[in-house]
Amino acid sequence: MIAELRQVFNDKYDAKSYAKLLQLLETRSGTKIEFRVAETPVFLPRQLLDDISQAGAELTNRLLAWPQYIAQAQKTIPDAYRIAGDSTHPNFLTADFALVRNENGGDRNAGDGKGALVPRLVEIQAFPSVYS
Repeated sequence: MIAELRQVFNDKYDAKSYAKLLQLLETRSGTKIEFRVAETPVFLPRQLLDDISQAGAELTNRLLAWPQYIAQAQKTIPDAYRIAGDSTHPNFLTADFALVRNENGGDRNAGDGKGALVPRLVEIQAFPSVYS
């Protein structure tokens, strides 16, 4: 986290801005937001975001190029949800990552001397309901 950017955000935060954010989300989604929305964004260094993006792309490409994986993944789809001419490449895909401290030290992304933050895959999901 880039502490300075978070502090600037927190210093400027107020309840009126939060209400405006909720109204904007509700207008754009067409529905009432029934859950608490995080008020503070996560400010991450560009290099860390690039590392996460690269890891997600590499893992996705590895899975899509692995015929045995694709065959097994296709078997998990119930027959009632199969469609004619379906592609083995998903139209939707999300890679979820956790950030952990690198035990080897270094502070390229951490900025606090506790070791670099590095992405670790939690899961890859490839179904449209992830986006609803």
